[in-house]
Amino acid sequence: MQPLASHCVVIRMHVILKILAGVTAAILVIVTGLAAFVYFATGEQVRPLAQGFASAALGRKVTIDRLTINKGWITDITASHLVIANPDWAGDKPMAEIERFAVTLDLSSLLDPQLRIPRLELENGTIDIAYGADDRVNWQSAETAV
Repeated sequence: MQPLASHCVVIRMHVILKILAGVTAAILVIVTGLAAFVYFATGEQVRPLAQGFASAALGRKVTIDRLTINKGWITDITASHLVIANPDWAGDKPMAEIERFAVTLDLSSLLDPQLRIPRLELENGTIDIAYGADDRVNWQSAETAV
């Protein structure tokens, strides 16, 4: 007859292995889904996500009229009519308005500590620099203000 304690250990290991297999399967599904999205998604499908991430990172509304992505190990991303809003205290005029923003990313550098950006272009842009009360400046997000 087998001792009860060792039987419990076997059952626990079996449960742990099932949980580990489930977590691994979930991670594989998520990674595969993300890879498929990145591979098949068009710039117009990615545009709302890019606007949301940029708006959250800058703490103000960012809009992009058109986004195109040419995928590959060297990926070209072009945003047409990129607008970054001013903070509320700085008025209605946008902080930045760029007619064309283009960047090339070397995705093979994702394996390196630093991402390589071989090309960064801004065309027909205007930037409105504003100073407010209490030494506020419009190019500093609320999170980074000192």
